[in-house]
This record gives sequence, C-alpha cells and structure tokens, in this order.
Amino acid sequence: MNSNLFNAMFRQSIIAMAITTIDGRLLFVNDAFCNLLGYKKEEIINETHEKFTHPNDIEVNSKKIADLLEGRICHFQIEKRYIHKNGQVVWGLLSVNLIYDEFGSPEYIMAQIQNITEKKEIEATLLEKEKKFRIIAENSSDRIIVLNENSNYIYVSPAFTTQLGFEQSELTGLSALDLIHDDDKQSFHHAIKSVVESDIDSTVSITYRIQHKEGHYVWTESNLKCIKNKGNGHRNEILLMCRDITERKKIEKKLYESNRRIHNILESISDGFVAIDNEARFIFVNRAAVEILKTSRDKLLGYVCEEVLPEFITPELLRYYEVVKQEKKAAQFEMYSENLEATFAIRMYPIEDIISIYFLDITEQKKMEEWLKKTEKLSLVGQLAAGVAHEIRNPMTSIRGFMQLVKSTKEFKDFYIDIILSELERTEAIIYEFLSLAKPNETSAMEKTSINVILDNVIHLLEAQALIHGVKIVNNTEEENLVIECNGNQMKQVFLNIIQNAIEASGKNSSIHVSLKALDDEYIMIRIADEGCGISSERLPKLGEPFYSTKEKGTGVGLLVTYKIIEGHQGKLNFTSEEGKGTTVDIVLPKQITKPE
Repeated sequence: MNSNLFNAMFRQSIIAMAITTIDGRLLFVNDAFCNLLGYKKEEIINETHEKFTHPNDIEVNSKKIADLLEGRICHFQIEKRYIHKNGQVVWGLLSVNLIYDEFGSPEYIMAQIQNITEKKEIEATLLEKEKKFRIIAENSSDRIIVLNENSNYIYVSPAFTTQLGFEQSELTGLSALDLIHDDDKQSFHHAIKSVVESDIDSTVSITYRIQHKEGHYVWTESNLKCIKNKGNGHRNEILLMCRDITERKKIEKKLYESNRRIHNILESISDGFVAIDNEARFIFVNRAAVEILKTSRDKLLGYVCEEVLPEFITPELLRYYEVVKQEKKAAQFEMYSENLEATFAIRMYPIEDIISIYFLDITEQKKMEEWLKKTEKLSLVGQLAAGVAHEIRNPMTSIRGFMQLVKSTKEFKDFYIDIILSELERTEAIIYEFLSLAKPNETSAMEKTSINVILDNVIHLLEAQALIHGVKIVNNTEEENLVIECNGNQMKQVFLNIIQNAIEASGKNSSIHVSLKALDDEYIMIRIADEGCGISSERLPKLGEPFYSTKEKGTGVGLLVTYKIIEGHQGKLNFTSEEGKGTTVDIVLPKQITKPE
C-alpha cells in the first residue's frame, strides 16, 4: 500500500489508532487517540499503555499482548477501561494486531480503540433496572411473569411458586396456555395477541382461571404489557402482573346469590314493589306491581313514572317522593287514586340514590273497615238504647206505681209528689247525659287556655260538696300558668266528673290530692288521687263502657264522656286503683293539638 495513503488513513480515522514498539512504547498516535484520552501527542509518545489503562485491566491487557508476541494468538479484542487525563473512566473496545518486518518477525504493535463508554453506561443502567426489577419481582405478593411471543414462560417470580406450587424449572418449555382453564384460553390468547400487535404502548386487563399444581384452579386478574425489543433480532416479550382474586370471586358469588335471593323475595311478596332513581325513572318492578298497576315491565323500566303511569302518580305521591329524596327519611301514607278507584297503602324508603316504594291495594280492606265501623256504631247504639231504656224504666216504674196507687186510693199525698218529682229529675239527668254523647270530640272551640285556672275553678266549685262528705281537696300544684290548646268547657266537665267521682268514693276525714306538672316540652299531666274505697282489678278494665258504673245509682255515661273528651284532645286517661286504699287518675294532654292532614 502507498505509504502516503496509509498515513492519510491513519491520521484522519475517527477510530483511535496507535502504533507501539514490541515492548509497548507509543510511537505514533492519531488525533482520535489523543481526543479519546485528552492528551496532546507530545504527552503520549514514548509512554506505555499502563499509564492510560485502568489499574484493574492492566493484568488482562498485558497477558493478551504476551500471548500475541509468543504466537499463541494472532490478534485479540477486549473491552477495557482507560483513564482520561481529567480522571474519568473511558470504556474502549481494543483491537490489537502485529505488524511484521520483511523477514516475518514482529516489528510493531498496532492498536485500534473504539469508544464504547456510552454503550457501557446504557448497559449499566439496564443492569441496574434489571436488578431493581428482580428485587421487586422476588418480594412482590403479586405473581410477575414474562412470556415470549409464543406464550412460553421465560421468567416467573417466587410468588408464582408460592401461590401455584410450580418451580421455575417445571415451567421450562411450557406454554402459559397449558395451565389456563379451557373456558378462558380463547380470551387469554386474544389478550396476548392484542398487546403484541398493538401499535401503541397499551395495557390489557383480563381475568381467568389458572391451574394449581395440585389440580384446582385459581382465579387470577392480570395486566398484560408488551415489551417491544427493536433491532438485533430480539423478539418481543409479554409482561404479566398477576393477582389472586379467588376470595374476591367468592365474595362476588355470594353477593350474586344474595341479590338473586332478594330478587326472588321481591318477586314473591304480595306488595307491589318498584325502585326509581333520582330522575324518577323505574329501574325495578316486581310481579305484584305489574299485576296491581295492570301493565307490563317493558312499559315501565327505564321510563319516567309520570309519563307512563299518570293515572297512578298523584300530586300527593310526588310530594312524598320529593320529601323522601331530599330529607333521606322514610315515609308511610295512604293514597286514593280516582282514576284507578282504589286506595293504596304506600311506604317509601331512601337507599343511596334510589327510592324503593312498596304499595298494596287496600280498597277491599278499607271497605271492610267502614263496614266494621258501621257495625260497631249500630252495636253501640243498641247498647246505648238498651241502657237508656233500662235506666229510664226504673224511675218510670216508680212513677207508674204511685200514679196507680193514687188512682186506687183516691189520695194524693205530698210525699208522693216528692218521690215522683225526684224520679222525673233522675230521668231528666239520664237524658241529659245521653245527649252529651252527641259531640264529645268537638274541637271547634280549641284555644290557648291556662289549665291551672280551669282546675282551680273546678276545685272551688266542688269544695262545698266535698265538705258535706267530710272530704278535703288538696291542690299540690307547684307550676304556675301551664297553657295548653284545649276546649275549656270540656276540660271543666272532665275535672268535674273525675273529682266528683273521687268525692263520692271517699269516706269521712279523707283527702283528694290534685297536682299538675309539665312532663316535657310537649305534654302535661294532671293527677287526681283519692283515699276512698278503690276499684277491684276485675272492674278496672270495664271503666268507660256505656252504662257501666261502680256507683249504686251511676249510669257510666259521665266517664264515657270523659274518655271521649280526652281522646278528642289527643290525650290519655289512666286509672290505677287498689281496693281499700284509693284510686289515682292520670290525665296526659299535649300542649299543642296536631291538626290532621
């Protein structure tokens, strides 16, 4: 070769080149060599390679040169480290050949160095990443699997062995599809194909069953990602991050079975049941609802209830629906539909964003209740009529007897007149008490009234009668001016009836204790307790029945009226008594009457 051409190639080559003596001293170097190590030519010439070689690579480099000079090898190539002038390590791919003289003896050594520092840094980075990957994989509770494009196992993490029982060696040459349940193989294969053929860096999630070494199957959820290796003939690999979801599947199965049971229950109940969302659309309708509403599921599901059932959806129903939805409180009410000519008992319950509605056609039940009320009224009228006839017959018998006596004796004595007038007064009292039953619950005269004033007036009114009987009325009320909503005259009648009964039941030198107190912010209680003869336990339950009385000449109407008045005031009347010790009457009344809707 022309020496000029060789010199030009040597100097202008981008690969670092050097020619040394047999003993390793540098004779010629090109610019690329100087640039590689950061020295000027004059700083390099006559230096040996040891000056620029990393201490850990000197021995290997020297041995290779010795083998070359002794003819054991004709050339060699190694990766070695050089020390740059600034102290940094430079990686080079060193290729060494001998230059022979005309007699075939080694005269010079020629070295070519390719800078592979960047490549070595990339390799170091990859090694570090692989190290971290293995640390993560080997300590992860999830199974980490690497497959090739044919779905054969390349790597499995220790969790694979722990959870499925297979060792890495047992999976060599095995396809992942070999362990997949037959029903899941197609979807698994499709997922592998999808990530391999995708042009974008995508992840596919899939659930499937994989076989345990003992033969049973384990439910698994995997995220699949393709690691695309470009160039150098490397093939793509598929990374799977797998998690055991067997317990989750069991819970899902139990939940499904529970939902199915609830569905069957809702389908079998006699109540109509529907569920509607926040937009008032039907999302569930049971069999009974379809029958009651005389429609089909297809005409209801997914539709706004007002649009498909205008004959059933009344303003009252919509008002309750809005209240339940906004306040998240259950509601129970009855509703009459004029279009369907039926009465429904309805219950609404809020469940998250859903309103569940139970409804039952109670039209026949309502008719039966009305019939029973009428029957009870007729029965009561019969009892009252019988009682009135019985009570009036007694004085009328006396009057008739005396009138017959007068007719037969032709004598009309003064005491006859007294007896006849007394019996007529008794008859008038019975008739008055009967008439007082006409409107005992009349609430038109309800107004805010001091119950203290009414009670004081009644006590003053009856004090004289009590003294005649040798009884003392003691007012133990401590709270003043307790105001409630009531009918004053009716309350006065209640107190008169009860205190008068207490006076008549008490013996001489006994007391009647009257007290009044507020139970809370909503109710008050009046207690009237005597020290009289008391009432037997057999007679107590009959108090308030028409014409039942514990007194010899009583009609029982007064106490019946008392019960009706207290009921009309939304209160309660309670008797406790013990024979020989006395009777206590507790009257509980609300401070405010609740108006019916």
